[in-house]
Amino acid sequence: MGREEFRQHKLAQLEGQVGQQHFGQMPLELAHAKAGRIISEELCRLDWGGDLVSRRKRDPSKLEIGLYLRRETTHSVKEIATRLHLRTPASASVVLLAAMHRPRAGSLSAGRLEL
Repeated sequence: MGREEFRQHKLAQLEGQVGQQHFGQMPLELAHAKAGRIISEELCRLDWGGDLVSRRKRDPSKLEIGLYLRRETTHSVKEIATRLHLRTPASASVVLLAAMHRPRAGSLSAGRLEL
């Protein structure tokens, strides 16, 4: 394993073991790694090939990923907006909040909305 691959592997192993008693850079790195993994998994599921930039700012699938990140990570709306190439954090907040309160046709499965 290369250095970065090894680091990501170790961060994945630590996920769920780091609590409020931990401080410093480790919880932030774990949150960043978890968000990256979620985004990668969702991009594969959508067969987007890692391309978030060319997708519409308010693409419904991007919003679903944003909601998933909001539920499963400690990322702020600003971080989510940046990582998913949504508009500004303020507009992302409004759109994500509206999406959270909109009834969905999908069902929750294993903690995630199925589209």
